[in-house]
Amino acid sequence: MIGIIGHLHPLLVHLPIGILVLAFLFYWLMRLKQYAFLSKVMTLTLLAGTISAFLSCITGYVLSLDGDYASGLVGWHQNVALLTTMLSLGWFYVMATEQQTWVRHAAAIVCMLGIMITGHLGGSLTHGEGYLLGGSIGDDDSVIARKQVPDVQAAVAYKDLVQPLLQEKCYSCHAANKQKGKLRLDLPEYILKGGKNGEAIKPGNVSESEMIKRLLLPKSDDDHMPPEQKPQLTEKEIALLHWWVASGASFDKKVNELSQTDSIKKMLLTFQGSSSTATPDIPSVAVIPAPPAAIQALKQRGVVVIPVAANSNYLSVNFVSVDSVTDKDISLLEPIKEQLAWLKLSGQPISDSALKTIASCKNLVKLHLDHTNITDVGVKYLSSLNELKVFNCVGTVVTFNGLSELKGLKKLQQLYAFQTKLSGQEWKSLQQLFPSTRIDSGNYVVPTFESDTTLVTVPKR
Repeated sequence: MIGIIGHLHPLLVHLPIGILVLAFLFYWLMRLKQYAFLSKVMTLTLLAGTISAFLSCITGYVLSLDGDYASGLVGWHQNVALLTTMLSLGWFYVMATEQQTWVRHAAAIVCMLGIMITGHLGGSLTHGEGYLLGGSIGDDDSVIARKQVPDVQAAVAYKDLVQPLLQEKCYSCHAANKQKGKLRLDLPEYILKGGKNGEAIKPGNVSESEMIKRLLLPKSDDDHMPPEQKPQLTEKEIALLHWWVASGASFDKKVNELSQTDSIKKMLLTFQGSSSTATPDIPSVAVIPAPPAAIQALKQRGVVVIPVAANSNYLSVNFVSVDSVTDKDISLLEPIKEQLAWLKLSGQPISDSALKTIASCKNLVKLHLDHTNITDVGVKYLSSLNELKVFNCVGTVVTFNGLSELKGLKKLQQLYAFQTKLSGQEWKSLQQLFPSTRIDSGNYVVPTFESDTTLVTVPKR
């Protein structure tokens, strides 16, 4: 019975707002001669608003007892709501006893201010702090920008992928200001603690993780999360959470340190790329558009040529669909060498001679030459690429001596060099040569987990 009373609050809470605002409107209208008849209606409306405000206070208090809301904000909301109820009662008394005009005016205005503040606090409880002003949902101190990442394998799985997703889809009900089911998902310690139904996740065991099971239930099911009226997770977002929990639910490991099947790798790639609000990896100096004929020549050869970002003349060129790339094919890059920012030649049979042409592309930021025939001789040509931030030479015969030729590249951020001829102490020496560069040696241990699938059963009712 007590629970039912609390659940009446959302039904009743809008009554005092509407009725008291109507009384406020009647109050100012009745001052006009043609609306003088509203004086009696106004007093009755004000009484009805006061009674409904009192009932809203009672049901709101009962609802707060379930502990789903942050006690601090709830306390403010309750106190201001009670004060507003008293103000409306005072306004009614002032009107009934025909007090001085300025007293009646003041009572009306103060009561409306109380309604506005109470409504704002109620909206913040339901939708997140700052809701009235268009603020972010959830805790102001934990706002994480939802964006695509430039290199998903180098991203921190929780911070860069999982946490922004939880904020967008879960924080409105499970964060600092509101904890439905006594569950918070805005900090790692709360995620692991769980709620009144037990643990939200069990790292490495998706079949026993309540959060995953509820995500996979039919939307019509009462236990499905998020609620049907809330924004739903997409299939790839559910797959992301499923993979993260199954791989151990690490809060600090990078994506490339967690076990991945081929399907998971493809799913993760959907989170990669520059978002419309993110600054892409391109040089700061603008360039003129590339010659259309040069782009067309590359496309006719089967090369993928696309802009790296909207409203940018810099280009991304990928030879992924070209068979047996030759030096003649590489020469097609010369007319667009100023506009070329990203170049991918992974798995192509190019050799050091091709790198002479590539070295003339001074604005290159990302260069993927993994599993090609390049050697230290060709790598030396690349030492003039001062804009280079990402270099991938995985699966080549490049040695420490060859990579050391790139030590003058001050902007180099990521170096992928596993399955090369580096070994032992050379990795440590390489890191000393590139102190500000993240060097991926491939020398990490990935955990295994029981299964990539989860069987979800709907509980019997």
